[in-house]
Amino acid sequence: ERLDGEMSEGELVDAFRHVSDAFEQTSETIGVRANNAINDMVRQRLLNRFTSEQAEGNAIYRLTPLGIGITDYYIRQREFSTLRLSMQLSIVAGELKRAADAAAEGGDEFHWHRNVYAPLKYSVAEIFDSIDLTQRIMDEQQQQVKDDIAQLLNKDWR
Repeated sequence: ERLDGEMSEGELVDAFRHVSDAFEQTSETIGVRANNAINDMVRQRLLNRFTSEQAEGNAIYRLTPLGIGITDYYIRQREFSTLRLSMQLSIVAGELKRAADAAAEGGDEFHWHRNVYAPLKYSVAEIFDSIDLTQRIMDEQQQQVKDDIAQLLNKDWR
């Protein structure tokens, strides 16, 4: 679920600090880099800034519809990947049960080849290969996102 939708500048700087720490960035210029990153997100219309004349320097930030759309997209992609993996594992479980039941029945060589060996070799192995490929693609995408974040953190924001 979403938060109440508002974050103070201090909370955004803290979030930036956590990301910087995760990427082992220097903490010396964290305030300046965080402020510049926040300003860039406002310029890109990912965040709206609300200021009050009575509380100078205490801005409140909210995600814009564009920012919400982007975050929702990534959340849905993650949920879809989890659902897909769950479905694939359910299929594997069903194939393994059928193969185990067929093995328990016994039978001749043809029975074993058709009802035990073939489902394990082709169906189960194919699903595991698909899961492995999906995981590798997701790992590559995650690494690319990490690299992009590291580049942004190292950017000269002056």
